[in-house]
Amino acid sequence: MTTTMIDRSALRAALATLLSTELVGSGKPVEAVYSYQVSDMQGKSPVVFVTSAGSWRRNPERSTRPTSIAYLDVNVFVLYSDPAAGWTEQNSEERLDLIEKKIGEVVVNHSGDTTKEAWMSLDFAGRSEVTSVIIGGKDYDWEVIPLSATLWAA
Repeated sequence: MTTTMIDRSALRAALATLLSTELVGSGKPVEAVYSYQVSDMQGKSPVVFVTSAGSWRRNPERSTRPTSIAYLDVNVFVLYSDPAAGWTEQNSEERLDLIEKKIGEVVVNHSGDTTKEAWMSLDFAGRSEVTSVIIGGKDYDWEVIPLSATLWAA
């Protein structure tokens, strides 16, 4: 028997597409969503990256577990402040909170529509973490939201 494994890149792309639809555009809180980590955000903020965060595969010939799980991290970067543009620390915190809420809504609303999704179920995989990071000489608030995707196949 030949087993086909699901490639996490397909999951990252599917999730990034959903997030982009919900978060990017006129009146929406994010400037860009990527299905991978980029080294240069080209001055955009806020930005979201969907990255791979590990797997818990099963061998369909040997495992007693019914499914495999892929872990994904949703990384949110929001510029901390830009006094020249009138962007304050409070703006950063409020935008980070709004984006986290919107990502939560995407997860809940797309947690397992069997006719559309690349996964059987999508769920939160623990507590998100917020920290500060300097990228290209600029300070960003950075939140990592861990997710788990239960897969259709091995």
